[in-house]
Amino acid sequence: TLCLLQPLPRRAQHDRFSACEAGGGGPMAVRAGLFAAAVCAAAVASAADVQPTKPSAEAGPEKPVFGGEPTEEAFKVWLSVWRNFYIHVSVNHSIPELKDADLPKAFRGISPKIVSSAGGAASGVVTEGMGYALMVEGMMAVRGDGWALKLGLGLARSWLGMVQGTSDVADHPLGGADTNDGSATKVDAGPYGVSAIRGAGGASAGMATWKFPRQLCMGPSGKNDACHGSATDGDEDALLGMMYLAAALGYPDDFVDLVMRGVIAFASADLGFPDLYRKLPDGRKVMLPKA
Repeated sequence: TLCLLQPLPRRAQHDRFSACEAGGGGPMAVRAGLFAAAVCAAAVASAADVQPTKPSAEAGPEKPVFGGEPTEEAFKVWLSVWRNFYIHVSVNHSIPELKDADLPKAFRGISPKIVSSAGGAASGVVTEGMGYALMVEGMMAVRGDGWALKLGLGLARSWLGMVQGTSDVADHPLGGADTNDGSATKVDAGPYGVSAIRGAGGASAGMATWKFPRQLCMGPSGKNDACHGSATDGDEDALLGMMYLAAALGYPDDFVDLVMRGVIAFASADLGFPDLYRKLPDGRKVMLPKA
């Protein structure tokens, strides 16, 4: 039955996630989809009795292994299923939306999109799911997939909205801080490290609070704190995806600037401990990394 699945045409993928209002996702959905795709690939490979061929001496050095046709088809099946978890922000309203004027030119006319997750701690919009999606679409975009580029930019636009934390860039960015009090832009203020850096266009780049809507962490009583703090695993995937998007776009200055601000924020907030350091004899400080 699994091998009857076929990748959807791009138009059909667009229609399905455009009409979607909710869905399950998160790490378990990713693993389930990969398992199904792997089973399908194994069955196809067995039926076809695929035999590896030895390259001739004239062919030069052996190319890296990218997988055969069954693996390619399995990935296409998984990707068509995974993209069904994408939702237009205008349908869900889970995260702040930023204006075109506050963003690099590549985002003009691009609709923001999110990855909808459900179940346990992964309910809502979490940076882990957003990171998966940005990484996959970025890698596809740099190979020349225009649809992936558009999807990736929509996801990146939503990520920037999560970094800002509000729809007004005049406010202090939230980043990975506890509140929009400006601490996200200060290295020596708790939770320490600069997690958001404002750009010339207005929008901040960097690390986002790990879950939106933030009220989901409060519980039914509303007595707990709102969701706060960044998550390194989601941050690094999202940042890698945006690097690939920059390459797919031809490295425009304003987009590269956005990515570089993200790299600096990642090193400061997710990797560094700015309050822990050793002082050298000449007065310089050597910071201790988190990992």
